[in-house]
Amino acid sequence: MPLDVDWITGVITVPKADTTLVSAGPPEIRSYDVNDFRLELRTIEATEEGQPWTHTHDHNGEVTISGVVYAHAVKVIPPYTVTWEDGQYSVRLIGNVNHNLDDVSNPNQARIVTNNSAGLIRATTDELATAVWDSPVEDHAVSGTVGDSMRRAAFLDGVVHIDTSAGVSGTTFPLGTYDAPSSNIADARAIADANSVTKYHIRGTITLDSAHANWTFLGDGGGGALVDTANFTTSAATFMGVGVTGLIKGGNMTFTDCALINVTDLGGLALRCGLSGTIALDTGQSTLHQCYSLEPGAATPVLDMVGAGRTAAIRAYSGGLSIQNMSSAGNKLTVDLLSGHVILENTITAGEVLIRGVGKLTDNSSVIPDSDDLLSGLELGSNTAVVD
Repeated sequence: MPLDVDWITGVITVPKADTTLVSAGPPEIRSYDVNDFRLELRTIEATEEGQPWTHTHDHNGEVTISGVVYAHAVKVIPPYTVTWEDGQYSVRLIGNVNHNLDDVSNPNQARIVTNNSAGLIRATTDELATAVWDSPVEDHAVSGTVGDSMRRAAFLDGVVHIDTSAGVSGTTFPLGTYDAPSSNIADARAIADANSVTKYHIRGTITLDSAHANWTFLGDGGGGALVDTANFTTSAATFMGVGVTGLIKGGNMTFTDCALINVTDLGGLALRCGLSGTIALDTGQSTLHQCYSLEPGAATPVLDMVGAGRTAAIRAYSGGLSIQNMSSAGNKLTVDLLSGHVILENTITAGEVLIRGVGKLTDNSSVIPDSDDLLSGLELGSNTAVVD
């Protein structure tokens, strides 16, 4: 609906639809041009209905004094007041106009943010303090200023928060903070870059859309976060408590308490991670410590050695594991089992294989694995001493 004047009560109503969305928030921020406000009021005053009534406001145009241009001034005069459509949002009043709209606005949930210039009015200390400390944090975006430093303080933990279900799109502060997480990776990256942050806390599933070398990806564990690397470089990145899937580029990564699901070119260290689907290794050495199968029943994850130039050290592993595609004399594989079943597939035709610990070996390969230190559960039981 358009701007409305109730001539009997003197209430000028500004509909939310007349304002312009700046940020969907939270908090929701909108803008409104005071010049448009005064011009629309003049149009309403000129109508047949408005002509019998007194003017709604006074207006003084721009004045130039000693080469300095002073802004317009708009003053809503009695008996008129202004009511903004009720709702939980803020309205920034723009248009390079001094005005008294804040003084004549009827209180409700809508918050009015004014931007009057001082002109020749001498501001008191209290007025200056209020203008600084009560202004919206998102207005302090000039790099290097105290206000900008205070805005950045919200990211002192070095984390941009993402929640793909409950988050909000946009990049305006406080989006990306713990209480107002971002909803998508593109906005989160923009927020991170603006605040010199290289760490995400993730709820939901994200698919990378750019390189993230040396970044950290945090989750809460329990399957609440999944990162699809989508063939973007994540060299030297750290993943903690998240699910990881897709083609990884770069190597030298660390995975702690993660779920590795159909990962290609895994390289670096995996600590206390669950494996599912096929895990294909990158060149160089990969170390999996205290990892385990996520597959139920007789199914097993697959460790794909891919070919030449790969070595794997698997320490304190639990569960089933099928290993395939070792074809070079330079391939080396060590598996230390806590309890599990290792299957060497017939695509293992060369290389050095060492299997030890407690568990079972099914050997379909054409190499001779060293399994002298592999004990079955029965063997372990027969060698257990009973002390009275």
